Amino acid sequence: MTRVSIIVPVFNAAKTLPECLRSLLAQNLDGELEIICADNNSTDGGTGAIPADPRIRVLREGRQGAYAARNSAVLAASGDVLLFTDPDCVAEPEWAAAHLRALTQRGAVISLGRVRHGGEGNTMRLLSEYDHARQLTVFRSRASQHYFGYTNNLAITAEAWKRLGPFELRRRGADTLLVQKAVTEFGPRGVRYTPRAAVRHVEVDAVPVYLKKMFLYGRSSRLFRDLASTGPPGWSIRRRSIALALRHARAGFAGALGLVGALAAVVSDVGGPTEIIEEGVTGRSFRVGDPESLARILGELIRDPATVDRMGRAGRDRALRYFREDSMVERFIELYGEMTGAAKAMR
Repeated sequence: MTRVSIIVPVFNAAKTLPECLRSLLAQNLDGELEIICADNNSTDGGTGAIPADPRIRVLREGRQGAYAARNSAVLAASGDVLLFTDPDCVAEPEWAAAHLRALTQRGAVISLGRVRHGGEGNTMRLLSEYDHARQLTVFRSRASQHYFGYTNNLAITAEAWKRLGPFELRRRGADTLLVQKAVTEFGPRGVRYTPRAAVRHVEVDAVPVYLKKMFLYGRSSRLFRDLASTGPPGWSIRRRSIALALRHARAGFAGALGLVGALAAVVSDVGGPTEIIEEGVTGRSFRVGDPESLARILGELIRDPATVDRMGRAGRDRALRYFREDSMVERFIELYGEMTGAAKAMR
């Protein structure tokens, strides 16, 4: 039976640590589980709220830095597989099991999972889809010079850690250096991307927070290029990632389907659909939780075929103008450029 050690470095995480630990204790896992929280000089009293559970251990690491805390926790770990996450992440119930399945694949020694953002708006959803699509594209390409790591959702076999660890004591980027070592030692197939091993990064809940994170990640990658032959993906990979993200993000939009099909779209008045249709021109919206409102709108449209036809034609024109994949990719690239410029301005 596989024994799993989950490593969580903790520094002033009183607000998010309880939910993180609840998600880890609730894992659907056939095997033994231990959670090691490495307190890294916290001053907010957060570790005092850690539940008294025999599966959780708390140790102290005086050297400041998340990588130092992770290294100390690994020394205390007894697992056959090491799973890393952060105290501001919430793991889905199948997170650990999905990583274990990935590491049973031939040659696999590291598994990187999906990280969803905490924000619920359409922009944050699209950014989550873009990050997911970028990882799919990069790790399926076998272009290992673009491989990167992130310790809020990483699993590694204990045997591989003996050959590749510990993390270098750097401010950022030691996870990518570990991944690049794995590529050198085991080849590209040694590193797998596992979307089913998902966590939600609750801290990243708004676009400015996302931009700041991306800027910091980009700056750190430039700092260690002299230590590993790695670099960001080129525009060909980014374009494929953007197209895939848009395809995924649009999948649930009934309003968009109505537009493309030259039909009058009737959508709820919350979330993305209201951004897709133009009220009274390409469709109608109804109040959520108000079936009478929906029935009234449907009745009006059924009795007025001419309006349905007019809205359908206007909707199709709007869809072809704004929602074709090529035009959306171009606009997403423009947005990416604007975001990059905004991130630089935040320095």
